[in-house]
Amino acid sequence: MKAFNQIKANIFKLFANTSRRLLYMDPNLNRNFKTTNKDNKNQKEGQSTFESIKENMPKMDMPKNVEPKSNLNYKLTQHEEGKDMPIDKLIITDHNLVKSIYEKFKNCSEKKEAEEWRNQLMYEIARHSIAEELILYPLFRDKIPNGEKFFQDCVKDQHTIKEHLYDAQNMDASSSEYRSKIDETMKILFKHIDEEENEILPALRKNVPEDQLITSGIQFLRRKFIAPTKPHTMIPEDPPTLNGILGLLIAPIDKFKELFTSYPDQDKVSEITKEAKGSAMGSDKSKSSNEAGKS
Repeated sequence: MKAFNQIKANIFKLFANTSRRLLYMDPNLNRNFKTTNKDNKNQKEGQSTFESIKENMPKMDMPKNVEPKSNLNYKLTQHEEGKDMPIDKLIITDHNLVKSIYEKFKNCSEKKEAEEWRNQLMYEIARHSIAEELILYPLFRDKIPNGEKFFQDCVKDQHTIKEHLYDAQNMDASSSEYRSKIDETMKILFKHIDEEENEILPALRKNVPEDQLITSGIQFLRRKFIAPTKPHTMIPEDPPTLNGILGLLIAPIDKFKELFTSYPDQDKVSEITKEAKGSAMGSDKSKSSNEAGKS
């Protein structure tokens, strides 16, 4: 119990410190705050945040009766590998990854394996959705023609997807009821992906300079790093500032739960992530998500 409490304390302390530093570095949340010397210090400290996490996390002792398949190391690696990519390519990379994970889940025959890929699927969708709402949506809302309409459509889709995943998260991952629920959810998601990749992202690339796309990509990855990892229907998609603040409050709970959540072998996840990235960087847009979503 002592080791358990120490882990909990370390995670909350580490996450609070990380969130505070990244918050000061993100203009989507701090644009209304007055800058002070303390804020500037936090901004400088934020540059070394991820290296600090790598050094400290392995030193935490796990209880002997808990052997979680944590994906923390994979998450850290993924953040570093994608940090120089423009936001549109990062979005497509995530889309490709979700499609691949969904295929892995559909092909699972054993309950344990199905649960692991189910958990990975929810993990990726949850973080991606929050980061989109905080970084991508405000960007295209202001920068592209019909941005407000696209914004409202995307917010509606995101909320519907969260509701479906929230309802499904406690179901038996190997049951026909659960698989039917996920299939229904993914149809909505694939339609949402098509709109983003065929209309929104091309318009964004036409109207936003490359350096701003890269800067937004960095912010997108930072948000994913500290975002909730499970679906939460109570977090409003708009306004982004409230979305971000509530996400910071809920995320530590999700990250603590991760210690006791089983995930697939992260080497396999890393492999399909690299494939997803290569596909995103190799073309202006990914394959039709409708094709990817066919059984």
